[in-house]
Amino acid sequence: METPKVQTRKNENIITTIVPEEMYQKYLVENLYRTWKERFLDEDTGEVVDVERKEIILERGTFIGEDQLAIINFHTQTGDIDGVKVSDQKRLATLSPGWNLSPWCVTAKIYEKGHNFILLARNIFQALEIVTDYVELHYDKSFYITTARGFKNHIFLQDDTVRMVEEDGKEKPENETEEGKKDVYVFYSVDADVKFGCKFHKDDSEERNYHFLVYAKDVEDVKSRIEKYIGDTIRENKGYGDLGFFEQILIESDFEVTLKTATTVNCSAVICREFTMQYNPEAGEKKEEKPKEAPAEASQDGGLFPEEESPKNE
Repeated sequence: METPKVQTRKNENIITTIVPEEMYQKYLVENLYRTWKERFLDEDTGEVVDVERKEIILERGTFIGEDQLAIINFHTQTGDIDGVKVSDQKRLATLSPGWNLSPWCVTAKIYEKGHNFILLARNIFQALEIVTDYVELHYDKSFYITTARGFKNHIFLQDDTVRMVEEDGKEKPENETEEGKKDVYVFYSVDADVKFGCKFHKDDSEERNYHFLVYAKDVEDVKSRIEKYIGDTIRENKGYGDLGFFEQILIESDFEVTLKTATTVNCSAVICREFTMQYNPEAGEKKEEKPKEAPAEASQDGGLFPEEESPKNE
């Protein structure tokens, strides 16, 4: 009895063709579009310009049977299609590029010692690429990556004056207070409820849930930093015309923060935002376009009042 063939990318056969026999009973690798050009008169310059148009005719993963082949042949003959990419495997799902910049914790074994790196990235692939880049620059031993954890929808709060950063394999000392005593700062993954009052109806309130990754010395300090961030965000967003009606109500309202959970996250080094922005230049440009700077302690996109929702796909 013949063993069923296991389908993977390792044994997938993909070709681009316009020959009907070669694409028959195969699957489309990508959406199939017909393209054409339309001519328009530019009223400002008086010139005739060509504008390219396209329309999807068959979707990715479609099985090419007799009916589909007839459609493809028609558009091939009219010149609307110049090639069709097909496979002997049916693939429907598409890998999402990830959500907005979020904190990640990546663990690497460097000469048999574990190091946890915290950074901002859009997805696990980018997080691994950034950490690999950073370790190659700052260490001189062999290494391999063991784990990666994403903190999706977490607001990253890190005060630059007390951050713990490891450079050239050497840990910086802990922060010292005015009395000379050392304060041990760690990262906390926090689940918090924030209750906003309404400036129009004092008895009304709205409660929202947020997640934070906060660099602080204890839970009390965590709450203090979150309250400062929310207060700064409300003041910075005051007067913005692109906020929704509810957010316009919030910007002059009182709020109350309740910590539900606060779990410590081990960290050896924080890869600075300037480093990660080399992999996300568009995120840096987006920050610069705002009329006011975001609160100094916040290092993330989205925040309390994100302009758009994160993709649903994991």
